[in-house]
Amino acid sequence: MSTPRSELTEGDTATAREAVDRLTRDQILEAIAALDDGAETAFADSRDYAVLHAGRLYAPLRVVSLAAEPVLGRPLRPHSDRRDPDAVIKGGLGTPAFRALERCGFDIVMRGAADDAHPDELSPADPKREGSRARVWVNRYERRPDLRAKCVALQGAVCRVCEVDMGATYGELGAGFVHVHHTSPLARGGERETDPEKDLVPVCPNCHVMLHRGRPADDPRTVDELREVLLLAKRSS
Repeated sequence: MSTPRSELTEGDTATAREAVDRLTRDQILEAIAALDDGAETAFADSRDYAVLHAGRLYAPLRVVSLAAEPVLGRPLRPHSDRRDPDAVIKGGLGTPAFRALERCGFDIVMRGAADDAHPDELSPADPKREGSRARVWVNRYERRPDLRAKCVALQGAVCRVCEVDMGATYGELGAGFVHVHHTSPLARGGERETDPEKDLVPVCPNCHVMLHRGRPADDPRTVDELREVLLLAKRSS
């Protein structure tokens, strides 16, 4: 990465907090690009929070540590590493690292997004009590309704994984209701031509969530993989 203009100069207080407070959006974008290229840090993956950028999730402290290292002039350290106390940063809501990300316009979301009602919805990092108003961060990928309609017309409204037919289960209320899953996720980025017969597949809401559950947004299970999971579960029951 290039040396940022906000690099600490001789006489400055060389602490991680100072470095993090100076971060710019461009420096954070450079850190994300470095992670995409395989850069390593002293920080483990985050269990609770993630930085959402371009449909992908990143460990917040990995991003911040890479962005701030050239500003500080040495590697940043996890709070468990006491070799260089002035280079230690911590994660969590309200910490300087998280505030720097939010100040630079990055969304911090809760992990486990695929456990929500729809695989493309992500819970905000500051959840509200039930019944109160709360924003939901959504990956906004352009979807064409006509392609969904063509998929259902060509392949029907029966789930390709569990073979449930909502019409048979709920009668008129469920007739024709089905989700459409992209076999090549839009979260992988880039515009593309979508073939409603080859690139889309009808699945029930439950199977749609299971395709994504516990997997990165850009790497869900395949229909065949989930069908095998379902068969194994039935055999063991």
